Amino acid sequence: MAISAPSLAAGSAVQDEGFLAKSQERANAAKDISSTMLSSLMSTAITMFLTVSVSVFLYATFYFAYMPVEMVDMPVHLQFQPCDGHTANRCSFPTAALAVGQRTPLLQGQAYSIRLALEMPDSPSNEELGMFMACINITGKADESIDQSCRPSMAEYRSPLLRTMETVAFSPLLVLGLMRQSQKVAVQFFDNFHPDPHSVARAFHLQLKSRLVHVTRATLHVEASLTGLRYLMYRHSWISAIMGVGTNVFIILAIFTISWAGFRASNSEALELRNAEKTDDKEDDTEDTSDAAVEVEGERLEQETVEKAEEMAVPQAPSQSVGNKLKWFFIRFVFKTVLKAVKVMAVLTVAVMCYEVAVQGTEATRLTVLEAVKEDLRYVFQLASPLVNKLAVMLAKKAEDLARPYMA
Repeated sequence: MAISAPSLAAGSAVQDEGFLAKSQERANAAKDISSTMLSSLMSTAITMFLTVSVSVFLYATFYFAYMPVEMVDMPVHLQFQPCDGHTANRCSFPTAALAVGQRTPLLQGQAYSIRLALEMPDSPSNEELGMFMACINITGKADESIDQSCRPSMAEYRSPLLRTMETVAFSPLLVLGLMRQSQKVAVQFFDNFHPDPHSVARAFHLQLKSRLVHVTRATLHVEASLTGLRYLMYRHSWISAIMGVGTNVFIILAIFTISWAGFRASNSEALELRNAEKTDDKEDDTEDTSDAAVEVEGERLEQETVEKAEEMAVPQAPSQSVGNKLKWFFIRFVFKTVLKAVKVMAVLTVAVMCYEVAVQGTEATRLTVLEAVKEDLRYVFQLASPLVNKLAVMLAKKAEDLARPYMA
């Protein structure tokens, strides 16, 4: 039996349409997969970028808050009072005052090394001077003295022959001004100075107790004695930065993963519970349509009988029941308030104790920490007493408002 040409054409057209439809489906599926992969890749990249940015910010914040600010080689400008009519003579000791700026305070709990570097010329006066005293007085707010120290010092002795040989050897440099005939004298005031946590250092007051000393230049060297984590963060900054940022990234990703897993689990449980409720509702609707009217009527009659029985059985409540209700209400209210106050007090005490231990650092002992915690809590209570009074008034008004329904 021969097949006509129109039927062959129709069959080929149908095959072409089916092929085109399958090709379109495959193209749409590939497009959906690629768009899904691209969106997931973009979301992952954005999440990682934000996580790393937050981790770097947290580490930088911790670094600048935890590491002490360096105050190295602070210039000292000595001043003195000349005698009247004799400008070459001095009628006072050379003194200087250096203010500690608000932006570069001494970090609490950190030990510091403080020394004074003097550049003294090889003048006859300094040769004949001998030993002299150098003193420092660290003051806080309102010029109250925090700590002070005095140390003896003297210029190094050089024989005339040694001076002549040094002058001849370095004469070209001395003539060109590339070298000066002077020597540096270091005065170590503190090897392990700990700032007072209750009195912030505001200024350094220096004094050279000699009217004959000649000083070309003076600098105060304040250096933090780094140990432990601070030493690692300062001496090995790259290693500590990688470890700190990596730890922050791990913690943030762990929190995000746990939260996302809990969210997905709760959503799946809620979805399953919702589907189960829908199926149960459908079954209940099909079974209870015939008995709904009868049950409602029976419940209504039963409720009416119970209410009538209660009205007949229960007498009129005496006036004393209102007082008992108010008494128990106030007892519960006071108990809840005292419990909340105890919780707040415990949290505040632990927070203040942790702060004092961090401030005092390695010098912390049980007695010093307890004494500091007592002073801090006393100061906090003095600040919070007006707020506590206002809160008590507000609670009393709230109690009156809650008690009005019982009084009615």
